[in-house]
Amino acid sequence: MATALENNGATVYIVGRRLDVLEKAARENNVRILHLALVRSLAFLLFLLKLKFLYAEMFVEQKFDKIIPIEGDVSNRESLLTIVDVVKTRHGYIDLLVNNAGIARNLLPHPLPSPFDESQVVRPPSPPASPLHAPSTPSIKAFQNVLWETGSPEDFAETFATNVTAVYYTTVAFLDLLHQGNVRRRCSEFPMNQNSLSRPPHHTSQVLSISSSGSFRLDPRILSLSYTLAKSACTHLGKLLANLLTPWGIRSNVLAPGVWPTGILPFTFQSVATFAHPVCFVKRKI
Repeated sequence: MATALENNGATVYIVGRRLDVLEKAARENNVRILHLALVRSLAFLLFLLKLKFLYAEMFVEQKFDKIIPIEGDVSNRESLLTIVDVVKTRHGYIDLLVNNAGIARNLLPHPLPSPFDESQVVRPPSPPASPLHAPSTPSIKAFQNVLWETGSPEDFAETFATNVTAVYYTTVAFLDLLHQGNVRRRCSEFPMNQNSLSRPPHHTSQVLSISSSGSFRLDPRILSLSYTLAKSACTHLGKLLANLLTPWGIRSNVLAPGVWPTGILPFTFQSVATFAHPVCFVKRKI
């Protein structure tokens, strides 16, 4: 997303706690843009040679180099204010805020113990004269222990702190810069009405919160209870913000992508089927 925005001319600030990862992402984007620029320059050079015109000034490096890393923690309010000050000093406004931070804790070890799982069946002792297969009693203790030992209450709270609370406070921290983005756009488009900028609101600035398609899942194969609940809350928060920020002309939308290799999940796409919801196709009556 950052690359797509930057490639289309936007200045993009990427924020995270690991500065080395951010710098690597920015560096890789700029190198990719440089390679593309060199290819385009070579094609243009061949065209100029054919016309016997050589203009060296036409081959200036064409990368934008506008992905700017900022080290910070969006779950910390003091860090958020520092991030806002950096952006305010450099630009004074923003047009788009993307709440993309997210973590997954309390990961369930699928498949979960089940009364249909032979390994979890507790069979009472059989007297010598009894049948070979005595009546079985499913053990719910194994199932209970898995749920109890999967992560901790602290992991649960940390998931909500990053996936929900940080989304709210990040949005609040950037409200003034989002408003300044609206003011800037309205002044440029309607220079004669600068004294009535808030009537009616000029809807250009936007908050985009990244939730998950997992927020809509109810089946027992979910990745994590805390993650699913937190993303469900994130989705609802985006809807609340859409109404809360309407008078100020700031939009709020939510994206709910599917499984994506972000690095926060300890598995590959080959194991995604473990968490997939089974699909049942029902034939239509003719």
